[in-house]
Amino acid sequence: LSFVDPKRRVPMIMQGIETVHTSECRSLKAILERQAGRTEAAVGRYKIVTDTIFVDAPIEMGYEYLSDLRTMDEWAHLLRPAGEISSKEGEFLDEYNQTVKVELRAHTLSKYYLIEQDFYYPDHNFTQRSPSIIIPCSYAFADPDAEGFIQHRITFWPLDKPLRHGKLQIQDFGAE
Repeated sequence: LSFVDPKRRVPMIMQGIETVHTSECRSLKAILERQAGRTEAAVGRYKIVTDTIFVDAPIEMGYEYLSDLRTMDEWAHLLRPAGEISSKEGEFLDEYNQTVKVELRAHTLSKYYLIEQDFYYPDHNFTQRSPSIIIPCSYAFADPDAEGFIQHRITFWPLDKPLRHGKLQIQDFGAE
């Protein structure tokens, strides 16, 4: 993960950021695969797409809110509660009235937090996973005066077929 400090952000940087990040990722992938004995790029089954937002609030507040599944009804507009919801698991209905069992796991790491969300559709034996990393801006920008935090959601999209359940496009994550 890398970020452009808002103090140094200019339109030209933002125009090239995707190209730079893609190149950095490809370079890292090649180094690791080469060290594993590969002589060409491995093709995965998924494309990884991220959704990143800045939140102007203390990271502890964000972690407490996002690591409690009972708050999901306030921000996940495509899901609505369908029964008992605890802080770590619960049953919801999606926009097509399909049952979705949601499980949440939260981890405190050295300088940031990891929140794992699994959305399981039992009628289709399908799981959609979207881990989030929340990082204090003071750490992300190496600036002790930077306030707020970055929420970085990681999503996985099959290359061989479009999804038919769960969030169907990265914009669905961003809308939350």
